[in-house]
Amino acid sequence: MTTVIASFIAIVSTTALIAQWFWLIWRELNTKQKAVNAAKCQLSASRQEYLRLRDGPEEEQARGILERSQSIYKQSVRLYNDTLQKSLHIVPAFFLGFRRKFDDIEKPIK
Repeated sequence: MTTVIASFIAIVSTTALIAQWFWLIWRELNTKQKAVNAAKCQLSASRQEYLRLRDGPEEEQARGILERSQSIYKQSVRLYNDTLQKSLHIVPAFFLGFRRKFDDIEKPIK
């Protein structure tokens, strides 16, 4: 009887530990993924604004904003991928559906 109780406690505590591990990894990666998506939206808006102002007097300012947006997007993708590749994150990330992102942005149109 004590073996059954000990086994039950071991199973419950191990399951709780794994569930908490997956939850913490999901929360961290989800936050980073939201940052990447927000940076991508900002980059898209900056690119549209640059194309709108391209041959006008505010072109240089719009280009500077676009370059900063590209930099922010690249940094957020790099941070997400770095977090994804941490040794304690690999297994839960795979099972939770998180995949590597690529910074597939274009250079500003000149």
